[in-house]
Amino acid sequence: MRPCTVTGADAGVTGHIRAFDGRDAVVVPEALPRGLSAGMPVRLRVMDDVRGECLYGGYVVRVGAIIEVGSIELESVVQKRDGVRVGVRLLCIAALERADAPADEPDDERDDEPDDEPDSDPDAAADEQPTRSVGVTVLDLSANGTRLTCTARLDVGDILTFDLPAVVVGRGGALPLHVQALVVRTQSLAGVVHYGCRFVGLDERSSDHLYAYVARTQREQRRVRAEST
Repeated sequence: MRPCTVTGADAGVTGHIRAFDGRDAVVVPEALPRGLSAGMPVRLRVMDDVRGECLYGGYVVRVGAIIEVGSIELESVVQKRDGVRVGVRLLCIAALERADAPADEPDDERDDEPDDEPDSDPDAAADEQPTRSVGVTVLDLSANGTRLTCTARLDVGDILTFDLPAVVVGRGGALPLHVQALVVRTQSLAGVVHYGCRFVGLDERSSDHLYAYVARTQREQRRVRAEST
C-alpha cells in the first residue's frame, strides 16, 4: 500500500493507495477527510517504489471511509530517493577498510642524513592496518546512504563492506544486498557515536532494490502504527 496525499483548494488528507489502475484511484485516508467533496479538482501525490514521488491531477468522485479519485493524469515525477529514509535496526558484520594514511611530509622538511636502517618489509607494513571484521548496527536507510553505529571507532573516509539482509525480493524469497558504505560524517548522540555513510559503487538496479525496500518498510511501519491505535 503506497503512501499518498490528496489535496484540494483548502483541504488535504494523507493515506495510502488501496487500488490504482492509472485512471482511477481508491485512497484509504488516515483521518476523516474534511473539506473534500465530489467534483472537486485535487492533486494526488503518491510515493512509488521505483519511480519516486508521482504527482497526479484528478477529480473527487466520492468521499467517505474511502476517497475515490477519477480522471487521473500524471503531472510530474520527482526522484526524491535520498530524502526518503526509514528507521530500521539491522545487525551486520562488515569488512572495515581504513582510509589512506596521511601523505609523507615534503622532501625539504625531511632529515638530510642518510638512513642506515634496512628497508622495511612491505608485507609487514601491509599487516599494520589490515582489513578486519567489525559489527555494525544499521539505524536508518535510504537508497543512497545509511546511518549506523559500529563496534570500532571509524574515521571519515573509512569504507565498510557488508550485506543488508532481506532487501532484494525475488522468486526465491528475500535475499541480501551487498553494499559498500563510505563514512562521510560522525555525530555523538547520548554518548554513542553515529556514522553517516554514503553508498558507493551501487548500480541502478541495486539502488532500485534499496528504494523499494525502504518504501515497503515504511508501509509496513505505517500499517503497524495504524493497527495499534
